[in-house]
Amino acid sequence: MNKKILGVFVSLLAIAMLALPMSMVYAKNDTNDKFTAVSGTIYLLYDGTNEMKFPDGNFIWSQPDCTIMYTGGIIAGGTCDFTITFIKPVWDGMNVVDYQTSLIREVTTLTDPIIDGTPYTGELTIGGSSDYWRILGGTGDLANVHGQGTKHGIDPITVEYDGWIHFKP
Repeated sequence: MNKKILGVFVSLLAIAMLALPMSMVYAKNDTNDKFTAVSGTIYLLYDGTNEMKFPDGNFIWSQPDCTIMYTGGIIAGGTCDFTITFIKPVWDGMNVVDYQTSLIREVTTLTDPIIDGTPYTGELTIGGSSDYWRILGGTGDLANVHGQGTKHGIDPITVEYDGWIHFKP
């Protein structure tokens, strides 16, 4: 009788030991496979090299390697390459004071960001326009991250953003 009880106990112990690592894998996937809401402020320093073109009465302004800083749900510094195209601008001296439309395209690379309070190692590449942003890719800890959202300008150097980031193992 004692051998039967010992056999049942050993069998249950073996099953528990095998199930523990499996449950840890599922728990890890649950924490990494999540959507995280992010919002905050972006600060852009126009410290890159100005490149200006004036095709067909339009104005195209580009700056590679500007310094950018994210605060809020994403905290990081990095660089930004942007191009703004002003369609049929109206000038007052050296300033554009009116235009029919503007198209903004930018690519930002953030280094070692903190997302929702968790620090990550690697680079996060974000692309966007004047109203939307989307994660284009990542390296290191951020190799399988996705995300997108909206943004709107407060003033020429301050932009607010919000959206979601998805960590997929």
